[in-house]
Amino acid sequence: MKTVIALMLSVAAFCLRAQTQITQIEYFVDADPGLGSATPLTFTPGDSVDLDFNVSMTGLSTGIHTLFVRAMDDSSRWSITYQKPFFNLGGGIQNNITQIEYFLDADPGFGNATPISFAAGDTLDTDFNVPLVGVSFGVHTIYVRAKNADGRWSQIARHTFFLNPEAVATGVPQLEYFFNADPGYGSATQLPTNNNPVLDLNVVIPTSGTGIQTVFFRAKNAANLWGFTIPRTFIVNGSNAETGIVLLEYFLDTDPGFGNATQIQLDTATLVDTALTLSLTDVPSGVHTLWVRAKNANDNWSFLVHHTFLKTDGDQSSNEI
Repeated sequence: MKTVIALMLSVAAFCLRAQTQITQIEYFVDADPGLGSATPLTFTPGDSVDLDFNVSMTGLSTGIHTLFVRAMDDSSRWSITYQKPFFNLGGGIQNNITQIEYFLDADPGFGNATPISFAAGDTLDTDFNVPLVGVSFGVHTIYVRAKNADGRWSQIARHTFFLNPEAVATGVPQLEYFFNADPGYGSATQLPTNNNPVLDLNVVIPTSGTGIQTVFFRAKNAANLWGFTIPRTFIVNGSNAETGIVLLEYFLDTDPGFGNATQIQLDTATLVDTALTLSLTDVPSGVHTLWVRAKNANDNWSFLVHHTFLKTDGDQSSNEI
């Protein structure tokens, strides 16, 4: 019998200004007891917090409720209160999931949609493929729902997407990029593609101009259809854009401060492409985030690059990334 709901919370997404340390997180259901008087959560203080926690449903009536979560920083400033509505089915209900199904656009009725294979349980994280052969060009919506052991159906989760059938498996015969101002389709700087849909790209950063810049990429397929234009924003610190990288470091979850993370061995270079093997033997099971940053010869630090991963108990393959 389940009497808790489990949540994963990324506090940095709704919390306080950058460079502050989150020192307190608390939650309450429905009625606010006042700042500092709600149920506290245990966590490691930092400027960004990813947190799993359970909320007891004992004594809570059946029906719709709202969970509220907020955080406080080291200057005693409180964040905006994050809220998440949920439906309590009641303490005596079996929540084991026994059926999952999906459909596109039109609902065929409960139990009549396309079933998804999975291992039954009260919490699921599963990947599945949706065949799109015969689906018309344009905007569509996929809907997913689940049923528990008591025959109760969940709310429907949905995701809207755009399908361009002519663009499928045609390769990428043309790829181009430009900085800041769009010269028009086909008039930007061309990149070689060899008609390969998966590419590693290097572009030359202009030596003129400093500050915030944006590079834009777009591709055209064999049917002469252009894709969306994808922007990437970066900072040019000065005319010496080719300054070598002298330090590369990484950390897990909590930032120890610039220069205090674990260093990665590298040869000084303006561009670095290096493989990193990280032991996770002493890392507890659960969701974690790996962060990497670099410093150049002028002591300018790059933006942080991060990768979130799940370490599971008993899986030796998860002891390294």
